[in-house]
Amino acid sequence: MTKDMFCAVPNYLSATHLLDKIKEKYDVVLFYEHVVAHKDIVDIQYLRKRYPSVYMVLVTELLTAEEKINYLRAGINNTISFSAPPSAIDEMIAFLEKRKQQKINEIQEKGSKTQPFKLPLWKRIFDILFASASLVWLSPLWILAAIAIRIESKGAIIP
Repeated sequence: MTKDMFCAVPNYLSATHLLDKIKEKYDVVLFYEHVVAHKDIVDIQYLRKRYPSVYMVLVTELLTAEEKINYLRAGINNTISFSAPPSAIDEMIAFLEKRKQQKINEIQEKGSKTQPFKLPLWKRIFDILFASASLVWLSPLWILAAIAIRIESKGAIIP
C-alpha cells in the first residue's frame, strides 16, 4: 500500500496503546474507519484530545453534510474512500512530509529568534557582595545556634 509502516488495529483503545509507544506523533497518520457516526465521533474526539498532532483520516464512502461537519468538529483532518487508489495515499504522504518540514522550519525559526539571557556584570557583582555581607552579618547568629546545639545534645553539630 505505502512505503511506510502500516499497522491495523480493531478499535480506538488499541490505537491508543500503539500511539503511546510512538515517540514522535507528528509523523503519524491515523486512518479511522467510519462505522456508526455518533460512536465514531466520541472516539475521534478522545483521540484528538489525547493526540493533537496526529493527522486523522476518516475512511468512508458516503457522508451527509451534517456528518461531515460533525466529523470535522470532532477532529478529522481528511477523508478517503475505501477504493482510493494508491496514488491518493502517496499524495497524502507527500502532503504530510511538507507539513512536517513546515513544522521543523517553524521550530528552527522560533529558536533562531530567541537570544540567550546574559546576566549583567553589575548584577553578578551585587549578588556576590550581598551574599558575602549576609554571611558575615549572620555568622554570629549561626555561632550562637551551634553553641546551643552543642549544649543541648551530645552529638555532632553538623552531621
